[in-house]
Amino acid sequence: MRLGDALRVQGRLLEAEEVLRAAGPHPAVRNALGVVCKDAGRYADAATHYAAALVAATGPHPIAFDSRLVAAGPSLSAAAGPVPVVAGPVPVVAGPVPVVAGPVPVVAGPALVAADLVQVAADTRRVSADPRLVAAVQHNLAGLAHVQGRFADAEAPARAALAMHEQLHGSDSPEAAADAAVLGAVLLGLHRFAESEAALVRALTTWTRHARPDHHEVAGCLHALGVLHHLRGRPVVAAQLLGRALRLKTAVLGPGHHEIGTILNNLAATHALHRRTHAIRSHFHASRAATLSTRPGATSSSGRTPAAPSGKTLAAGRPVAVRRRLHLVRRREHTASSRAHDARSRTYAARAVTILTRTLGPEHPFTLRAGAR
Repeated sequence: MRLGDALRVQGRLLEAEEVLRAAGPHPAVRNALGVVCKDAGRYADAATHYAAALVAATGPHPIAFDSRLVAAGPSLSAAAGPVPVVAGPVPVVAGPVPVVAGPVPVVAGPALVAADLVQVAADTRRVSADPRLVAAVQHNLAGLAHVQGRFADAEAPARAALAMHEQLHGSDSPEAAADAAVLGAVLLGLHRFAESEAALVRALTTWTRHARPDHHEVAGCLHALGVLHHLRGRPVVAAQLLGRALRLKTAVLGPGHHEIGTILNNLAATHALHRRTHAIRSHFHASRAATLSTRPGATSSSGRTPAAPSGKTLAAGRPVAVRRRLHLVRRREHTASSRAHDARSRTYAARAVTILTRTLGPEHPFTLRAGAR
C-alpha cells in the first residue's frame, strides 16, 4: 500500500492503481484506490471505492467520540493569525490521510451510491471498527466532493474527519491539519472567506511547526491561500503566495507533475486579474488626461502652454498641464504593466495545459478547465 501511495504522489497513477489492486480487497486498499481514481478524474470509480471502504469500516453501534463536535464544527479561532505574505482558479485540497493497513474485516453489505456517501460519512450514529479508516474516508469524501464542485456536500465529511482526528490524535496533529486544509478549501468554494482563511492558517501553522518550512503540505496551504486572495481581489498577495507554492512543489515533485500544472493555471488566472486591474487604471488615467486637456492651462499639441483666458494667469494654468502629464505617464505605466501581466498569464496558461495534458490526459476535468481559460 505504501508503494502504491508513493507512486500516486509521484503522479504515476496507472502504476499506483496496478500495485494497489494486487494488494487485495482490504478496506484501506479500497480507500487508497479511491484516491488514485479521484486524481485520475474517474470520480464515479472513486465513489465506488470509498463506499466499499466505508461500508466495511462502519457498524450500527453508538459512536465512540463526541458527535457534538461534528454537528457544531471544531473551533478554529485558536489557530487564527496573520497570513504570511510569501513568495493557491482551481483550489487544491490537502492530500489524503494515509491509513496503515490493519485487521479490519470486509463487511458484507449493499453497495452505496455516490449520493449516499456524504450522509453515511456524517452519520454520527455509526462507529468504525477502525476509526482511523473512517476518518480517512471522510477526509477523502470531502476531497472528492470538492474537486467536483459540490462544496455544500463536502463540508459535513470535512468537519466529521476533523472532529475524529482531533479526538484520535489531538488538535495540533498533522492529521487534523490535513483536515483543516480540506475544510478551508471547501469553505473557500462556498465563498466563506473568513472561515476559510482561519482554517487554512491553522493548517499552515501546524504543518510549519511539525514539518520543514519547505514541506509539500506547506506548499498546499500556500496554494489555497493564494487562491483565497485571488478571489478576494488581491492579486499582488495571491501571486506571492502562489509563486512560493510553485517553488516548493517544484522542488518536491519536479517541474512536470500535475500539481505544478494546477498551480500554473491559478497563476495564469492571477496575472489575468492583474492585467485587468492595470487596464482599468490605464483607462482611468487616459480619461482624466483627456478631461484636463479641455481645461484652461492644458498643454497644446505643440507642447506649449496656451495663453490663459481673460482672468486667468499662467500660474493658475500650469498645474493643469502638470496634472495632465502625470496622468499620461501613469497611463503608459499601467498599459505596460497590463501587457506584461497578459504575457505572463498566457505563458503560465500554456505551460499548465501542456503539463496537465501530458500527466492527466486531455479529457481530465482539470485539463479541460485550464484549456477553457
